[in-house]
Amino acid sequence: MNWNKWNRWIHRDLGYLFFGMSLVYGVSGIALNHGVARHWDPGIVTRSEELVFPGELNREEFNREMLEQILDLTGEKKNYKN
Repeated sequence: MNWNKWNRWIHRDLGYLFFGMSLVYGVSGIALNHGVARHWDPGIVTRSEELVFPGELNREEFNREMLEQILDLTGEKKNYKN
């Protein structure tokens, strides 16, 4: 039995397999990380709206009352947990 011949065949065929898998992995990664993926799921709904906070927001003066005001303004008070 010629092991050198079998070794060459196995190495060649596994090389084709892994090269093909690398191409598929690369293309799917590019598709998922860039804008193409946004159009794959038609169930995703994107909406945006502009909200204006009645007052001035400063990091140093931010407190729980301001947070509750923002949550009321956005309608997310029921979703806030902690």
